[in-house]
Amino acid sequence: MLHPRMLPKCIAAIVLWLTTIALGIVDVYFVRQIFFGLYARVSRAHQPAILFGDVIVVLVAIGVVAFIIISTEFHRQHFCRHESWDVFAWTLVVQLAIPFIAVFIV
Repeated sequence: MLHPRMLPKCIAAIVLWLTTIALGIVDVYFVRQIFFGLYARVSRAHQPAILFGDVIVVLVAIGVVAFIIISTEFHRQHFCRHESWDVFAWTLVVQLAIPFIAVFIV
């Protein structure tokens, strides 16, 4: 039985979990933009950039799916505990850093 005092904490954990999943999906786009920004600085040929960009999208998407599966299992086992909140904090730092890097590189 869930204690009424724990309800806001559990709702916040679920909202953070869904937020990290959404940010992971959005970060796939930003990683591709980071690649295009870096590639544009070193080369002018656009054909390889499109191919490499598509490969990077597939690899990052596979990584995001793996992250979603692994983090879901971790948060299921450590739901509303200190370990889960630490993982949320680190995940949000990394996932929010990627768009900021994309803004400053591109």
